[in-house]
Order: sequence, then structure tokens, then C-alpha cells
Amino acid sequence: MSLSLSHRGSACANDEDALNACANRAEAPKKTYRYALLACALSGLCGGIVFSHWIAGIDWHSPLSALDASGPYIPMFTFGSWLLGWFCLVPFLSVLFTAPRRTWLQGTLLFAFLWHLTSLVWLATLVPFNPFIPLGVVLLPLALSLFTLLFSALFRWVAARIPTGAWPILAPTLWVGVDYFRSLGPFAFPWNFLGHSQALGNTWGCQIVDHVGTYGLTWIMVFVNATLGLAVTSTNNCVFGKARLSLPKRQWRVLGGVLILLLGWQFVAYPLWFTKSFQSLLPIDIASHRVLSAIILQPNIAQTEKMRFYTAADFETARQLDAFMTNKVLNLLERATSAPTSHPPTLAVLPESAFNSSYFVYDTALHKKLEDKARAAGIDILFGADRREPYDEYRQRLLHAFSGFSQRKLPSLDVCVGEDGTTWPCERSPMASTVAAFFVQADSGLTTTVYDKIRLVPFGETAPIFDKIPGFQELVLMVGSYARGTEYTIFRTQQLSFGVMICFESVFSDLAGEYARRQADSLCVITNDGWYDIRHLRTPIDFWGANPGAESEGFALGRFWSRATRWLSLTLVPDSWLKHGPIQHFAHSVLRAIEIRRPLIRSANTGISAFISEDGRIRAWKPWGHEGYLKVSWPLLSRQPTLLTRWGEWVGLLCAVVLVAAALLALADGLKHPPRRSVSACP
Repeated sequence: MSLSLSHRGSACANDEDALNACANRAEAPKKTYRYALLACALSGLCGGIVFSHWIAGIDWHSPLSALDASGPYIPMFTFGSWLLGWFCLVPFLSVLFTAPRRTWLQGTLLFAFLWHLTSLVWLATLVPFNPFIPLGVVLLPLALSLFTLLFSALFRWVAARIPTGAWPILAPTLWVGVDYFRSLGPFAFPWNFLGHSQALGNTWGCQIVDHVGTYGLTWIMVFVNATLGLAVTSTNNCVFGKARLSLPKRQWRVLGGVLILLLGWQFVAYPLWFTKSFQSLLPIDIASHRVLSAIILQPNIAQTEKMRFYTAADFETARQLDAFMTNKVLNLLERATSAPTSHPPTLAVLPESAFNSSYFVYDTALHKKLEDKARAAGIDILFGADRREPYDEYRQRLLHAFSGFSQRKLPSLDVCVGEDGTTWPCERSPMASTVAAFFVQADSGLTTTVYDKIRLVPFGETAPIFDKIPGFQELVLMVGSYARGTEYTIFRTQQLSFGVMICFESVFSDLAGEYARRQADSLCVITNDGWYDIRHLRTPIDFWGANPGAESEGFALGRFWSRATRWLSLTLVPDSWLKHGPIQHFAHSVLRAIEIRRPLIRSANTGISAFISEDGRIRAWKPWGHEGYLKVSWPLLSRQPTLLTRWGEWVGLLCAVVLVAAALLALADGLKHPPRRSVSACP
């Protein structure tokens, strides 16, 4: 039995050496507690590095000399920050495996908060558009930390009832189960799963996601981290407050065998097999095959320019700003379609919100300009813009959602007459607004085939639950109130068929799978990541000041926090972390192409625009912050649906089932009951 300083008695009172030994023994738990928190903090800070997507020799903001120039070649396997993802969780998991309850609880919260904060701190660049962003930058990591806390609590409960050798299998199963639940519901946020860190720099090791998805890739990575964590706690006595874990050699051999089989399949067997079969399908002369020949536009219109249009003080100023941005897009389209090429393009892809007005559906003059451009160049045009329709029509369609009907007629304005006889165009009925993708065909003009965004950005384009509070959405959250889409639209040209994912939707693998099951030849991702520009923190402009109530005390506090956030972000946070947002978003497109084995076109307003082939290789790309365009030609290959396309996210679903079962058993047993296995501190 250990001696305490408060009861030294004869064992310590007259013996200086014994007294020192007693003091050291009492101090040991404090040291291990501090070491445990330090280890968790170290793991948490890795989040900002792992999801930086740093690759040796690649600058995602590199300058280009020509409008049609592509960024430098990106290898499928090269040195980069992705390597850290294979052991960054070891300190945290070592604490979770061995520490007493108070330590692992606090360590989990510290790790999770730092992990999410450092990887999502780039959200601070939204400060000019909403004074409550600083609060959101803190609350979002806190909310996501609750998922990690659920993982830790269930792991500890189950781990006390199973052999230690099964822990490296239990940990990734519960981890992925928690990730799966993060992707469900109106607040779904499947962002920065550990597997996402591999998309850029380790595309070679991501080939397996066409079978197991990002959840399967995450499972393998957490398994490696957990195995290493168990090795650390098995070779050191009293690591973080508990005696050394012992594991029979037979169990180590089993874990080692599983590790070798998984990594051998991921990095050797499957990539080699797929690459060989994929190369055999590529034709020597693509002229003999159906070809995806497209132009990808990147207008590079700053979000501050768009906001000046939205917050203009008068109609004439707004009209001039809108005309300037519209002409910039049309001029870039003109230059791209008139440039000589060996394979004439048949499709031009423009980004989300290529045209800014919320009333685009009524702008017949712009419709005609687009139709004339398409007809003159012999090219079909896909672009993003807001869409409006009578709310009664939208409500009726909600009753028959996803029925396969994607045609939408353009509404017309009525003429309203005032008491004095003056007239003006108006909408007589309430209207529903959607974030949409429109399609102009060279031979038939602006079509009625439209895609309305299905997955809206929580607290950006919609406010689930909070929209029921009168005025809260408009005055506090300051977010739009868009209606969600009701169809998986397939657009068709003479050469190909394709599905569209708008902005945030590209992080959802199930949406890409739906398009693959509906026989789409390719995917188009259109987005506007101009919101996440580090220059917003260096320019003291706040567009929310034009809102009603901007002079109130609450908004005065908002202005204070806006200035404070700018100073803190630029002073304490590395610039590279504040630039992560567009790069993290881009990484998802690589995984979507691999998962369904379809070529993917990505048009981003300010970058990163790219063309990605079925093997996840980035064949052409335009760096962030540059105006220009890309021309691509690629054979359309005939391939069978992938396992992930047929089965969906089966790995994530299985792990979620295990998670639910563990939670139900824990509730039935009672979390207050003492565990069967001791978790006491070092003797």
C-alpha cells in the first residue's frame, strides 16, 4: 500500500530519504496527469497539419503566366502532411487506453477541441459577412467534440469487457461509427474525417475507396494508430496513470498479420491491379471513342465584389456592379471558346453563382446572350445561379420528391398597378428560392432541365430548427432561406450524361453514388469558395453593417469581435491554416471520382478548378486566386459499378450499428456501475 504525505507516521517522519520518496510518490499522479493532457494537446494540434494537404513541391496558390495554363503536375504518391495521419492519434489513444476517468475525459475534450479548431479555423475568414462568426468558430469545434467524447466513453465501457488485443479493432469501429452519424440529419457535417487527409499526396493509397469508401480508409488509419498506441502502452510502465498493459505474443502476431494484410492490400495489391486494368482500358487514339471534351472556367471574382452588389445602396450602383461581373464571365467564356484546340469542346462548365442576381430567372436579356454564345461556339453551357418559383408549385412537388421529373418552367413577372396608376414588375405570390444549376444547349437554348441543390449548408443557406424562431435566422444568423432540391437531375449532351454537385454537396459520397446508379458518365462540381479568402481578415470591411439594426448595441459588440478576430487570427494562427478551407473542399472531389470511377470536372469561382480522372489523378488544375480556364479531353470508358456504388457506405453503416449496440448495452448496464477491469492509477 502506498504512503500518503498526510499520514507519514514513523515510516517517513525521521527518515529524510523515505520522506522524499513519499513526496515523489504523491507528485507522480500530478505529473502523469499533466503528461496525459500534453499528449492529448499534441494530438489535437496535429489536426491543423494533417488537413493542410501540404504536398512537397506543390503550392496551391502558385502563380500562372497564361489564362489556359494548368498548375504543376501532382504525383499520386509523394511526401506530404498525409503521412502524419498514420500516427497522429497515438498520443491521444495511449491516454485513452491507460488513464483514469478524470484524465481521459478532460484529455478527450482537449484533443477534440484542438483537433477541430485547428483544422477549421479558416472559417474566421467569414468575419466580414457575419459578426457572429467568431462565436461559430468556437462553438462548432465544441459541438464536434461531443462526438469524440461519445467515442471515448463507449470505448472505455466496452474495452473493460473485452480482451486487450481487441482494442485496436474496437477503436476504429467506434470512431467510424461516430463519423457516420456526423454525416446524417439536417446538421450533417462530414468534413475532415481522417481518411480525407489522404486525398492529396496519397491518391495511390486511396484507390481502395471504390470498395470501402472514405469510412473504410478512416478505419484502417485509426486501426494503425490504435495498434501503435497499444504498443506504446505495452512497452512503458505506468504511461498515463495505469500499470503497463500486457499482451500475449500470440495476440501481437494476430494484430501484426492483420496490419500487414490491410496495408499490403491498400498500398500494393489493389492499386497495382487497378492501375494495370485502368491503363488497359485507355485507348491509344481517343478519336475512336466517346470523348468528354470540356472547358472549365475560373472567373476569379472576389466575394467582396459580389457582396458590394448585394449590399448596394441604390439600384444603379447594383446594376453597374452586376454588369461588370457578368461581362467578366462572358468575356472569359468568349476567350475560352475561341482558342484553338485539337478536340473542339462540347461543354463549358461555369461555377456556382456564375451570375449573381437572385432574379436571374427573369433576366431574358442575359438568357439570350448565353444562348447566342452557345450557338456561335457550338457548345453546351452549364452554370450556377439562383432560381425562383411560386411556393405553391414547390410545395406540390415536395409531395412527389425524387420522382425523376427535373423540368422547371421559368416564371414570369406580373404587372402591379399602384393607386396613382403607376406600374412595376412584381411577383404576386410567395416564391421559393433554390441554389440551382442551369443548362444551355447550343441547338435549343436555355433548357427547362434544372438541378436544385439538395444538401444545403447548415447556417449558411438554411437554419434547421432555428428558422422557426421569428427573426432569429435573418437578424442573428444572417443566413439565407433556400429551399432544398427534390430531384437527382441528369443532364445530357450529344456526347455524355452527367450529374451536378453544388458546393457543399461534394462532401457527400451518397449523392455521387446516386448519379452513378443513374448511369451518369461523369460528375460536375460547381462551387464558389471565394468566401474563404484570407484577404478578408486583412481588409476592415464588414458587409453585415448594411443590415437592419446594425447600429444596435449587439452589432457594436459584433464590430468589436470582428476586429478582435482579425487581430487574433493574423497574429496567432499560421497563414497556411487560414488558407485551408478551399483546399480541404477540393480534396473531397478527388475521393468522389475514385469512389464511383467517373471523371470529374470541378469549376470553382476563385479556385481550385480541376479535371480529375477515374483513378483520382488530377490531370489539370487551376490554382487558387487566378482567373483562367482549362481545356480537357478524356475518353469515356465503360466500367462496371463499383462495390461502393452498389452497396453504399457499408463500412460506415456496419460501424454505426456496432456503435448503437454498444450504446444500448451501456445504457442497460448503467454507466455508473464500476468497470470489471481496474483502471486505477499506478501503485
